[in-house]
Amino acid sequence: MDQKIINLYDRFTHGGMNRREFLDRLSVLAGSAAAAAALLLHYAETDEAVNAGIAVYEAALKANNKTYTLYTYPGTQHAFNNDTAGARYNKAAADLAWSRTLAFFAENLGAPPKAA
Repeated sequence: MDQKIINLYDRFTHGGMNRREFLDRLSVLAGSAAAAAALLLHYAETDEAVNAGIAVYEAALKANNKTYTLYTYPGTQHAFNNDTAGARYNKAAADLAWSRTLAFFAENLGAPPKAA
């Protein structure tokens, strides 16, 4: 993923811009070379601030013929895969997301090289 997308998300999540500005900028980036690679998107079911932007982002990805896979994990909250997040941590969902991530890497990047 391009650093521009990471920086944009970081700025939004830390209060540096409002939701409308974030979604507008994200839609522009989704159509740019910044999102040229296949994307794997993991979302918590109950994460209102982040999930509010899914439909706009997904529409931009589709409109720009981007390759992506999107998963939403039932019964999860923001940071469900962070084992230091206390009650928000959901081991079953985190393990599933990780196995899907490894499969995505294998499919899109190939098998990792063997250690010497």
